[in-house]
Amino acid sequence: MFPLEALPGPVEAYAEALAESTQTAEEMAGVLALGVLATLFQRRYSVRVTPDWSEPLCLWTVIIAQPAERKSAVLSALLEPLQAYEAERYAQDLTEIAKSQAEKAMLEQQLKEAQKPRRTRKSADGAVYSAAQEEQVYMLAEQLAQFEERHPYRLLVDDSTVEKLADIMSQQEECITLASAEGGVFDAMSGGRYDKASGSYDLYLKGHAGDRYVVDRVTRGQSILRHPRLSLILAVQPVVLSGLMNNASMRQKGMCGRVLYGFCRSRLGRRRVDPEPVPPEVRERYAAFVRNILSQTGGGVIS
Repeated sequence: MFPLEALPGPVEAYAEALAESTQTAEEMAGVLALGVLATLFQRRYSVRVTPDWSEPLCLWTVIIAQPAERKSAVLSALLEPLQAYEAERYAQDLTEIAKSQAEKAMLEQQLKEAQKPRRTRKSADGAVYSAAQEEQVYMLAEQLAQFEERHPYRLLVDDSTVEKLADIMSQQEECITLASAEGGVFDAMSGGRYDKASGSYDLYLKGHAGDRYVVDRVTRGQSILRHPRLSLILAVQPVVLSGLMNNASMRQKGMCGRVLYGFCRSRLGRRRVDPEPVPPEVRERYAAFVRNILSQTGGGVIS
């Protein structure tokens, strides 16, 4: 049995009511709720174990259950307030995001126009520039390099390549949570096949530990994540776990040992056909708890 009483009050009440409503094992909602808590706190807090040892509040939570065990229903219910907050933030920021995109496009166009050869002075490639034109090009290039583009607020991502995941994290204060009722993330880690000898593990491993991550791209230059934080909230079938455990490269690199697993008891054949729904006040308290944490701006180190 999962110790639901160890969860914060509103989360405990919601997880218990959700397990009853969906007729699923309490450990399913309990373990996934830990992933939700990591998502809420990892952006702003870290834990100092000793003066020389600190850890981010990332958590990799994976529940394992057979098909038809209502994994998706439980995961969706727990993530609903986070997704609602994402949608509200997107609506609030939409105008500023559009302005940011337009401003960047204008700078790019101005730079392109300023780089067109004109008169009086030859550059190294034979193009003719004026001193004023060179100064304008340098000024626009500097403005573009320092430009901070606004992006939609994200807490969650479902499935992504490693390259796209790094881009998203760089846009979201180096922090994101992969949440899915499928095991595709392990497929992505291993490079597309569970039996592949090696995969793209660095971002995941460093995102779990909060270690510096650098990626060099031919077309887009260098991208640096100084303190990446990556959590997982996954609900998968046993066959996915078997693929993970049978991947020698994943085991050797410590991928498997970083996961908090929850093996869920089946309630097939013992489910009530008329379970009590989640009380509205319990759902509302859980949503308010999530919203309250996400709307806070503080942070720090927990000793």
